[in-house]
Amino acid sequence: MHMPKTTAYSIDLDSAGKVKTITPLDEAGKAKNVTPELTKTADGTIQIPFTPVAVKIKAVDENTKEALENVNLQILDSKEGIVESWTTQAGDKAVYTVSGKLPLDASYKVHELETAIPAGYLKAADVAFKITAEGAVETDSTVTKDGDVILVPHKPTSVKISVVDASGKAVSGAKAAV
Repeated sequence: MHMPKTTAYSIDLDSAGKVKTITPLDEAGKAKNVTPELTKTADGTIQIPFTPVAVKIKAVDENTKEALENVNLQILDSKEGIVESWTTQAGDKAVYTVSGKLPLDASYKVHELETAIPAGYLKAADVAFKITAEGAVETDSTVTKDGDVILVPHKPTSVKISVVDASGKAVSGAKAAV
């Protein structure tokens, strides 16, 4: 699992070697005025909370932002290696979360497999994102997000039918059937 850079701590021990106090430090080594993330138990054991970096992704209709199901997506690393693959679902499972699997300080892209483009939609463009050394998920201004969820927008296909005569002039009032 991959987690953000750690915070420095000053840990004071008693004469028996058990933890007495835990103090978070700032970059200059001075005590921060915050509650420590580390805690100690009654027996002096240090507990270190771990929050893995999570990336949330959802395939959507570009116009309505409604979730699309049965879309086969992958997360590719900077060398085009597959890091994660899944098929999108609807409802409360529409947002797919990748947690603790993506190394920090690296770039990725969400890629749609060409063999599974949803009916009525064009293939989605790849969506790039980066996980910083501190564990933040970053995207550029071209990426659409809904809060902390990266959206993979799909453009609906459309067809415009016009009835024309042999010279290419539109025929007024004509009806066409497909």
